Amino acid sequence: MKRILFPIDFSTSHDQLVKYAVHMAQDTAAKLVLLPTHSLSGVQHTGTSAVSVDTLEDGPERLAELCDEIRSIYHVPTDYLERSGKDEMKNIIQLLNSFDLLLLGVKQDLLTGELVNGNSIFKILREASCPVLLIPADFNYHKISRILYALDPESDHQPPFEKLKNLAQWFNAEVRFLSIVKHYTPSLEQKMDRDFNTFQKEWGMGNISFDYVYYEDVPKCLDHYVKTWLENDVILFTIHTSSLIESLFHKSVVKEIASCAAYPILTVHR
Repeated sequence: MKRILFPIDFSTSHDQLVKYAVHMAQDTAAKLVLLPTHSLSGVQHTGTSAVSVDTLEDGPERLAELCDEIRSIYHVPTDYLERSGKDEMKNIIQLLNSFDLLLLGVKQDLLTGELVNGNSIFKILREASCPVLLIPADFNYHKISRILYALDPESDHQPPFEKLKNLAQWFNAEVRFLSIVKHYTPSLEQKMDRDFNTFQKEWGMGNISFDYVYYEDVPKCLDHYVKTWLENDVILFTIHTSSLIESLFHKSVVKEIASCAAYPILTVHR
């Protein structure tokens, strides 16, 4: 059984994020594990739901109560971990060795600051041993059916096929590889065609497609493409973490994407 780690900030967690985590675990037949955090997501609590964190206090008793509530209402296998040590980021990164996905709820302004300034969330993205799914605080859950993987067309690095295939199989989702090219050259177009042919052979499954777009404003193009191709109902955007750091997704691009993104962002390592 797959395992999803979901950190909860008891003072600021949003009910909608808890519901997202529960429904994702339910749809993917995964076990949900809750982890109390001091201040990670920056999401303010509002509203009520069947699974409510409104009255939760920081303690094992309240975690156990929430787990019982999730199990009884949604029939999702749920457990919790207690805090370990003062360095929450280090603790989370170490825990991820035994998990298949880390789900983080974030506010857009916090996401922008964290990614650009290289603080806690960016540190997790860089060092996580499993995929990390960043969820906007006000995002409504939809079953994932499409994954968009953004490529750096000038890079010779291949995508992490095995990890992507595992995600595609787990979510039962189609994967599309997208290259956004700022300036057209015949040689670059030939390279992309060769790469896509190679990807198709490596993939060995039918749920794959390819596309490339010529557009100078990368963040604007990515945002428009995601909203168009994914039609704003099942919206998941994957980014290769090293590309996020080293090449296409430099800090100014990440900042602009994060400030306008209204969809989940999934990061994976090579």
